Amino acid sequence: MRASGRQHGITLIELLVALAIITIGVMVAVPNMADMSGGRRLAGTAAELQSALQFARTEAIRLNTTVVFCHTNDGSTCAAPGGAVWQGWLIRAAGATLGSENGPVLRRHNWADPQVELRSNSGLATQGHAIRFNSLGMVRAFTSNAPYSAALQACIPASNITPNIYQININSAGLTELVTSTSTSAEGAC
Repeated sequence: MRASGRQHGITLIELLVALAIITIGVMVAVPNMADMSGGRRLAGTAAELQSALQFARTEAIRLNTTVVFCHTNDGSTCAAPGGAVWQGWLIRAAGATLGSENGPVLRRHNWADPQVELRSNSGLATQGHAIRFNSLGMVRAFTSNAPYSAALQACIPASNITPNIYQININSAGLTELVTSTSTSAEGAC
């Protein structure tokens, strides 16, 4: 006698359809997850930079001396970046000119994230990519001791992250403000 009844299970066609649906779901979700990770990394970088600028200002007041926040290639002296993108930054007691810093390095950071770029705005570039805080915590130029404002931009170029630019504005009183925006250029540069 033959056993009557239906077999229970799934067919090969049903299995292939389920796998196709799962594959499409993963293809949609993975780029979005990468964007979320990049967005968090960018926001974290901006918060770290803002904190470092506030630390430099506080140290200038606390030590009653001039302190500089600047681009560095070697982690010990200020120098303009080779291109537009910073390789690292440091906080140190300022010398009479850029590159003649003295005393111990108060804080430094070498750039390790290849996706996040840090750039100076034009005002900061004309000041040698350095922000100099006097003993009152005010931002002053190296050459003329005149007040000036500057901005640093952290960004992930050519990304789908919105916003993809975090700009830290610092005014002549030494106060910082974080502003976000989205690049609309074809290259997605900061």
